[in-house]
Order: sequence, then structure tokens, then C-alpha cells
Amino acid sequence: MRALRGEVEALGSELGAHQSTLAKLEFAEHALERTWLFLGQGDGSPVEGDHPADGDDVAMRIIEAQEAERARIAQEIHDGPAQALANAIFQADFIERVGASDPADEVRTLREMLRHELANVRDSINQLRPPLLDELGLEGAIEDAVSSACGR
Repeated sequence: MRALRGEVEALGSELGAHQSTLAKLEFAEHALERTWLFLGQGDGSPVEGDHPADGDDVAMRIIEAQEAERARIAQEIHDGPAQALANAIFQADFIERVGASDPADEVRTLREMLRHELANVRDSINQLRPPLLDELGLEGAIEDAVSSACGR
């Protein structure tokens, strides 16, 4: 029973990781499309217009982009670290409530879960400001992110 539960938890974690990657790719695609439009590729934006852009419109677009990014970060924290911490609390409650016959095994599972989620939090932090941005510039960092996301 314990082995089966471990397999289910591992598969659930793997599925969660794939869903998170898919959501990040979909969001990145959407953000790139909005940026492309903003930079003048079909919406008469500030870059290629015959007349100067309305300053209020540019300011509103910047505010909308900031709000969209805040919403994305909030959703990512909710789906990642907050969910993992809730699962860790349930795991600790289970250990305490059931008085597991092998508490060391349960604690080990809990520790592995927490380490995995700590790595996810660190990945999220790096995505907010990728170190490669400073090293490779925007174009290089985007190319690296796309190739990493595609598994190349």
C-alpha cells in the first residue's frame, strides 16, 4: 500500500511539473504575442506609426503588462509553493494522526517533497530575472529559455 501511494505521489508530482511547464509556455507565448503587437507589428503601436503614440496609451499598456505579470506570479505561487506547502502539512498530519509504523519513511517522503518544491521556488525566482539575461542579453536569454522548454 505504501509503495503504491509513493508511486501515485510521484506520478502526481510529475504530472504537476508537466502542467506547470505547459502553463509557463502558454503564458510566455501569450506575452510574446502581446509584446510583438505592442512593438508595432500590426496594431499601429508606438514603434512604426506615422504619428507619435499617445502617452496615455503607452502608460496604460505598461500598467496592463505589469498587472498581467503580477497575476501570473500570483497564480504560479498559488499552484506551486502554496500547494506544495499544503501537501506537506497534510503529510505531517498523516504521520502524526496515523502514527505510521515507519515514521522515518514518511518523514523521508516529506523531506523529498519539500526539497523538490524548494527547487521549484528557486526556478521561479530565476525565471523572474534569469541570470542569463545579464550574460547573454535579451535575445540570448529568450533563445536559451525556448530551447530549455522544448527539451533541446
